[in-house]
Amino acid sequence: MLLASDRLDAEGGFIHGQVGYFDELKGRSDSAAELAGRFRQLAVAMDECAADTLVISAENLLLQTGAADMLIPPARAAGFTPEVVAYVRRWDDFLIAAWQQWGIKTHDSPEAYWQDHGFPSWFAGLQAWEHQAGRPALKVFPFRRDLFPEGDVAAHFFDVTGLSFPDMLRPRPVNPSTSEPLSDLMNRARDLFADENDNDVLGILAPLIGPAAYKSGSASYLLTLDQRRALLEQAQADDEALKARYLPQFGAAPLFPPLRPEQVTECSDIDKLRAENALLLRAVHTLGQRLSALETRTAKAAQRRRWRIRL
Repeated sequence: MLLASDRLDAEGGFIHGQVGYFDELKGRSDSAAELAGRFRQLAVAMDECAADTLVISAENLLLQTGAADMLIPPARAAGFTPEVVAYVRRWDDFLIAAWQQWGIKTHDSPEAYWQDHGFPSWFAGLQAWEHQAGRPALKVFPFRRDLFPEGDVAAHFFDVTGLSFPDMLRPRPVNPSTSEPLSDLMNRARDLFADENDNDVLGILAPLIGPAAYKSGSASYLLTLDQRRALLEQAQADDEALKARYLPQFGAAPLFPPLRPEQVTECSDIDKLRAENALLLRAVHTLGQRLSALETRTAKAAQRRRWRIRL
């Protein structure tokens, strides 16, 4: 197995997946030629290491208009037989996650972000991939941690693609959800982000804040209970079409667990600001500790230098 790097080659590292690279290619007249060249180079690298499977992981590529048309033909031209593994999520959960992952960096509110992007369709997205890859090559799964080994989607991906083996060492799940107060705090300084895929600010703040930078539970205050219900009603027809075409084994059962009131947190504006202030205090406190330790080390080093001069 060969895991393509973030730049879709065999030499670079893998950190965020190829989503940023594919974003760069969108709208470029030479994207097909460049991708064909990358796939040919990857095929050579696979021959050199005796790999028979190339893995590409690009977050949210499923819903990007034109992504299937851009990606699949060059892969076929280089001799690959594509297999697409797609995860679909309950819409209220997906929109909350999308806002925290991308929207906080580009829009002043969840509503503005969702309005700008429209209400997407899993079914339409899957149809585009089916058109290019073929129905037998398209594997669709609901994003449900209760169906994943140890609740880990990565472990599920390796199992369903046959890439796992008994002695495989699986790392701890990564990419935990950011706490909502931290999302709000970063949203107030959107000028710090280069684009919606820029994670440098979080990478700086999270170590300073500590565990409080991440969610401790699944409940959210970003959508009210009524908003969630409205979203699920709006998505019902799309979910039924998706299930009939790609997940008929669910029969009359719903694709996703039903919405529960405890999934919604009630939080006033003043409570949100207090939570943000607490995060800032944690960050400043950590910085203060680091500065104090640095000053202590500097003072000791200076004292040792003075001693050497006196001797």
